[in-house]
Amino acid sequence: MILTALLLSFTWSWGDFLAPKLLLNVDNTTLAVAMSSGYLDPMGNPMINIQAVGALLYLLPVVVIFSFTQRYFMGSSLGSAVKG
Repeated sequence: MILTALLLSFTWSWGDFLAPKLLLNVDNTTLAVAMSSGYLDPMGNPMINIQAVGALLYLLPVVVIFSFTQRYFMGSSLGSAVKG
């Protein structure tokens, strides 16, 4: 139960977009806000390749944490559904 709460609270705070967008200035922002508001070429067009790499780096910690804890996460959720 504690591991599930830890995993869900990490992904919730990691994926938060609105609060950092509203409360933080441009220099101290999160990766999600920086990816959505920056990375423009001199013509003003978005740089898709840099945004794709940023999205990959943004998802990497969540995937790594889940891959290390998925045995315990799935075991606890499946074990709680067994009756008897």
